[in-house]
Amino acid sequence: MMNAVLKMRRGGNWVSRRGAMFTAVCMMVSMTTGCPFIPPQTLSVVDLAVGSPNGLILDKDIVPGPYDTAKVLLYFDVLQGDNQQDPEVVITSEDIELAYPADIVLTESDLYVADMVTDRVLIWRDYRGLEAKGGSALEPDVILTTEIENPTQIIVEDNRLFVLSDGAPGGVAIFGDAAGITADVAPDTFVEFGDALAMEYEDDILYVGGFAYVLGKVSEEQAVVVYPSVTGLLEPDLKGLLAEDIVVLAGPSWANLDDNGPVIPQGLRVVDNELFVSTQVNFLFTFSPADALVDEQVPDAIISETNGALLSPKAMEAVGCRLFVGNSGLSRIRAKEEKSNSVGMVAFDDATNVVTGQTPDVVFDTSSAQISAVMDLASEENVLFVAASNASPVFLTKIVPFGSYYTVGDVHIYLDADDLPFGWQADIVLPAMKDFTVPTAIDVNAQFTGN
Repeated sequence: MMNAVLKMRRGGNWVSRRGAMFTAVCMMVSMTTGCPFIPPQTLSVVDLAVGSPNGLILDKDIVPGPYDTAKVLLYFDVLQGDNQQDPEVVITSEDIELAYPADIVLTESDLYVADMVTDRVLIWRDYRGLEAKGGSALEPDVILTTEIENPTQIIVEDNRLFVLSDGAPGGVAIFGDAAGITADVAPDTFVEFGDALAMEYEDDILYVGGFAYVLGKVSEEQAVVVYPSVTGLLEPDLKGLLAEDIVVLAGPSWANLDDNGPVIPQGLRVVDNELFVSTQVNFLFTFSPADALVDEQVPDAIISETNGALLSPKAMEAVGCRLFVGNSGLSRIRAKEEKSNSVGMVAFDDATNVVTGQTPDVVFDTSSAQISAVMDLASEENVLFVAASNASPVFLTKIVPFGSYYTVGDVHIYLDADDLPFGWQADIVLPAMKDFTVPTAIDVNAQFTGN
């Protein structure tokens, strides 16, 4: 009863959209059966894609078990379902070659999956048409392998496909016509970087972070490199940008905090022309304006760990003016530690105006929100989707005495994410061990025409 009342009070707009009559009905029903879930009526139909790895792929010494199947799952109109809804499409490693979906992208019509173990990018055209198929018919329409090694992130924007490859050397493969790819082809250009860990694309600008090697600029240094014109990178006569055109955030950009150890960029996000850089240590840096950065620019703000709030932050997602930041490197949560309270995600309101030393406005932890680590974030309108995990990195699986320990995780879906209070539990939770073990990657797409 109390939980239902609290939920109705959260963010007055929630109740106003449904009216006073619904509030009264909800209170009466909750006395016996719990308040029924009704999604926001203003939202479009939202599809969700979830990637889950073969839990044993990187641990060869473990005896195969029931959870050693990699999967890509599609949930159509996911907000109309409940916690126990079934996916409409399930593509497994029993159907195709698939091991570790490190990243997933849903476009208006297509599904892209980066498999970091098999060194491939898989593309399905017309993903909604997959519901009528099965078995071998679920084979990808396109499989990209040329100049792709250990792909860990993909972006599809402005009909361009960006593939972040953590190879030797690592960098970004760029395909200028994503929708026009029909077979395995070489990228239009490959931007060598070094040990590339994260990328972002916004308004023809490409941002890449990690340990960089850029000819004439930096060598083996933790950095974010900004390529101000992807159009220029794709020019057939140029095949790249001049060194003076490339901007490097390094050295003073980390406020000398790297003097005591590496400050390694592992997450990049541009929000309202502000660049956010999350690192493998407990720092979050902000830089602006993102479209006019200069070499070794100092940060606008530095946010560090406060009572465990930032511990190896990585994934970031903006909903309205609120920026959500997920922690990726938290300790494992086992039965004997079930009372421990680890912070899995935080949020900053008015994100583009954060200041140095600011504490998060909202915290999602193990005890209140059941989030101990975050692998990926996605959003559609004011709904936030969280791929949560009970451990990191997710591919480590251990046999403990008297039983097996699996890395597991759920997908948490929050309505009105721009107005969530401290520790609020998700409105929908797709649970681990039902259709997947742990979500390593998620993405969403609004189908404006509906079902």
